[in-house]
Amino acid sequence: MKRDGSNADIIIQIIKLIYEVLIIICCQHRKNQEHLNNFLSYFVEDIFLGLGAENILIEIFKGNYKVLCRAYKPLTQYKNKNIIEVTFEMIQRFSHQKNNMYWEKLLKIMQLLYVLIFDGESSIDTNQRIISEQFFDNERIFTKLFFDIKIQSHRIKIEQEPGRYVEIDQIKNPIFATVVEEVFKLFSMLSFHRNFISKKSIHNFLSIGCTNNIEVLIAYLNMPIS
Repeated sequence: MKRDGSNADIIIQIIKLIYEVLIIICCQHRKNQEHLNNFLSYFVEDIFLGLGAENILIEIFKGNYKVLCRAYKPLTQYKNKNIIEVTFEMIQRFSHQKNNMYWEKLLKIMQLLYVLIFDGESSIDTNQRIISEQFFDNERIFTKLFFDIKIQSHRIKIEQEPGRYVEIDQIKNPIFATVVEEVFKLFSMLSFHRNFISKKSIHNFLSIGCTNNIEVLIAYLNMPIS
């Protein structure tokens, strides 16, 4: 009997179902989280493919301090780069297509980054620092992956389209507007508690991108940098 759909479609559906099962197995189960943490390389390569890899990664790290403290460890399959570095490489791979699909997938990545920063009770300083380095060590990389920021007349403006800057509340695309809000939220999370290294990285980055009125952006982020 002839079946609808190609073999590739069937395989994709099977992979999605496997991820859904793994998410259920992992949810609030520390031992399963720790076991699946040994297979990060298999999951991270599916980021941005719409298979649910981001969701399983979120569940592996969520609220598990022991697993979160191992996030800095290198993945041998990725030239000894850690899960955070590989995640940013995956974002770069797809950053040329800044459409709604890209922004929606990026929101999932943002959720993963939040989980890597905070276990529900305390911040993970090492992860904060690594994510800050990925975000802020290269201003051009940030603009390529996310968006450009300017401050004009004491107002924060975001590049909505090439060469066209608008204030945050004037962004027309609701998905992109959510991404902007989540990125700023992550800025604040990176400086949570007393992580002065991350705070300094953020301050240096914003000072380069917005040489005037840097206090406007810091006030908007509610981020006390000292």
